[in-house]
Amino acid sequence: MRGLVVEGAWVDDPHDVKEGVEKFFQERFRETEENKPKLDEVEFKKLVVEDNILLLATFEECEVKTVVWECGDSKSPGPDGFNFKLIKGFWKLIKEDVLRFLQEYHVHGKFPRGCNSSFITLIPKVLDPQNLGKFRPIFLVGCMYKILAKVLSNRLKRTLGEVIDK
Repeated sequence: MRGLVVEGAWVDDPHDVKEGVEKFFQERFRETEENKPKLDEVEFKKLVVEDNILLLATFEECEVKTVVWECGDSKSPGPDGFNFKLIKGFWKLIKEDVLRFLQEYHVHGKFPRGCNSSFITLIPKVLDPQNLGKFRPIFLVGCMYKILAKVLSNRLKRTLGEVIDK
């Protein structure tokens, strides 16, 4: 990126470009202060005990391995540069570490510091973009985050029909 048009002026100083990018995305993703509906008296469906047990169960190696093998080998490497081809190729060697990471999350409900890092990268929509509206932001997240998200979403898929009306 050689520079950008920020607030109508061309800037190419790296510090000014960074500031412009930060301001642009802070504004774009800022939560508005609109009146939000209150759901205080709405009666929601509840999960049955069996579904709750499914959601809260410890992560099994078979479900984790299934998720890993569903991911594209070289798609979307995370900030660490690792992709699923590496994880699949060394599965026998690293599976215990992957399962231990997921168990830590299961017990504590949070990632160890630094494990949830992500980067935003800007993909140009046109040949020579001049402003940030001509870029598509994508977030690079690590494989461990992707594995956890897919395992949890697979579990949710099995229970959502019980709590959301058709």
